[in-house]
Amino acid sequence: MEWMAPVVGLTDALVHIGANEQVPTTFEGIWRNARIWINSVRTEIDPILWVITVIFTLIPGTFAITKWWYYRESQLPARLRDVLEREDERLAAARPKLATLAASGRLNAKVSPEPRFFFAHEQLASTLQALSLSRWWFPLHSADAELQVALEKIIEQEQFCEKQQRSYASQKVTTYLLRGAIAAARAGQAQYEQRIQLHRDALGCFLAADDLEPKNPEIIAYVAHQHRELNDTQAAREKYEELVELVEDNTEWKLEYYVMALRCLAEVLERQFEETRIKARLQDATKILEQASRAIPASGRQQLEHASVCEAAGRVYEKMTELPRAEKNYKKAAAIYGELSKLERSSEYFAEAADRLTLAINRVSEKRSALADNASN
Repeated sequence: MEWMAPVVGLTDALVHIGANEQVPTTFEGIWRNARIWINSVRTEIDPILWVITVIFTLIPGTFAITKWWYYRESQLPARLRDVLEREDERLAAARPKLATLAASGRLNAKVSPEPRFFFAHEQLASTLQALSLSRWWFPLHSADAELQVALEKIIEQEQFCEKQQRSYASQKVTTYLLRGAIAAARAGQAQYEQRIQLHRDALGCFLAADDLEPKNPEIIAYVAHQHRELNDTQAAREKYEELVELVEDNTEWKLEYYVMALRCLAEVLERQFEETRIKARLQDATKILEQASRAIPASGRQQLEHASVCEAAGRVYEKMTELPRAEKNYKKAAAIYGELSKLERSSEYFAEAADRLTLAINRVSEKRSALADNASN
């Protein structure tokens, strides 16, 4: 048959099959011919197929990278701004048109013998359709439904933004507090001029936090302490008085801050006496320290604060030359520090406190002995 001649000729040409092999059938010849052709063009097609495969493999990854780049966290404020601008443009365009309709309604109401509404049905319907806020069927009803959905979304976004605003404000407060704490810690290791500047920096951070979150006892205490470090006793006194007034009637805060605030206030008054030599400052300090002693709970949860109060009272009474009271408070503070040293691991702190109180007790004893000698002579 004529149509088989090319195939037979092709199979005869395949000398690599072997001379002893039988001549293949027609279908076998076609298959072998196809395989030879495929192998001949494969070296050219394989690179092209590889490139196509790589492209189709990279497309999802490229899409994912593009999406990440567009919606990455640093771009979220920009994306939110774009969404809000689109929503604003859509609804803002309705305001002038609504005003135009109202003006037209007022004009019709003046010339018409019968009362007319400001907004005519047909005009309002066509305006809403032009703004893509309604459908051609039941235009006012469909627009009202669309606007109800839009209003719900706006309220939801507003609540989300308010929550975000509170979150950002809280983060700002924490950031200011941490920066203030870092500056205060660095001040403890710095020389005089640099130390003063660092305390000012810390005070600025704490004041910024106080502006954002007023009536917070923690922040007020930080501000007052920096005023003390800067020797601004009047500002420190005002802040400690504010702190005492804030926490005095607050059950949650009183246990943690009240005694500390009273003690610090008394210490500020003590320093003001050293600056002005006005004895009324010492008298006020003793009253405040007595108030702090009465406020200390009997549970023993504030023993360290109790020891600090007794030590401060000892100093104040010593400066007032009420030496028996001074010695009594010094000994009480030493006893409390001794008890705490058995329970706490801050042995260095309690050792320093014990040495300091031993010197104070000996000093007061010497003063009492000198006064007794003078009285006998």
